[in-house]
Amino acid sequence: MPRLSRAGLPPEKRRTTTLVIVLAGIVVAGVLGSVLVGGLLRESPVPPTSLRGSGTPATSPTGSIDVVVSEAAAQNANATQVQKLFATYFSAINGRDYERYVAAVSQPLAKAQFDTNYATSVDTDGMVRQIHTDEAGKLQVLVSFVSTQSVDSAPPELPVKCIAWTVEWGMDGEPGALLIGTPVQSSTQMEECS
Repeated sequence: MPRLSRAGLPPEKRRTTTLVIVLAGIVVAGVLGSVLVGGLLRESPVPPTSLRGSGTPATSPTGSIDVVVSEAAAQNANATQVQKLFATYFSAINGRDYERYVAAVSQPLAKAQFDTNYATSVDTDGMVRQIHTDEAGKLQVLVSFVSTQSVDSAPPELPVKCIAWTVEWGMDGEPGALLIGTPVQSSTQMEECS
């Protein structure tokens, strides 16, 4: 007759039961770990890879930069086009490329004014934060970026070398043929950065 343990089971069955419990614990821990890590990754503020820049501004000979799209903005059907449009806009400013600038905006500055306004500007850290429509159905895009420029070229209300901007632009045109319009009245925010 087999010897019974305190639990009333033979030692062989007790070892098997212990092994099953340990394995079940490992499986449960693995599943919980996957759920937690998966949840953390899903809630990460990093935009989808197809819409994401490198996270650091590109500095190429042409002055091009990457523009990042927030997760919220990436949900909009126009996100890819808006991202490319603002990348073109900032790259045109950085590269002093008036023709590229004109291709991105609906109401371009005259060339002489463009040359004067952006002579020392370098824009970085572009991010499309929100894309939505206003009451009239016009597309609006909230963008943040950092500009560095000579103090003489800075806005008179904030004459500093580094400015962190947040601007809401109205977009002109139709999906597939959008252009950057004018900033929404009273939407421009700027502060000195280092």
